[in-house]
Amino acid sequence: MSKLTVSNLTKVVKNKTLLNNVCLSLNYGQVYSVIGDNGAGKTTLFRCILGLSQPIGTVALDDKVVNSFNL
Repeated sequence: MSKLTVSNLTKVVKNKTLLNNVCLSLNYGQVYSVIGDNGAGKTTLFRCILGLSQPIGTVALDDKVVNSFNL
């Protein structure tokens, strides 16, 4: 069972798509990393997951939606 689930996360700023339909599931007890070039969207992804930025999509923790954003 996934503990953190991100579904259909999209972030658009000034007509530029920064994240497009990101989906991921992370389980407790595992180690994950996010790697990519500068400007690839790593910080934007984490800001969206933490609720510091409002994307389109859903973030759930322990199968409970903690934030859901629509157009």
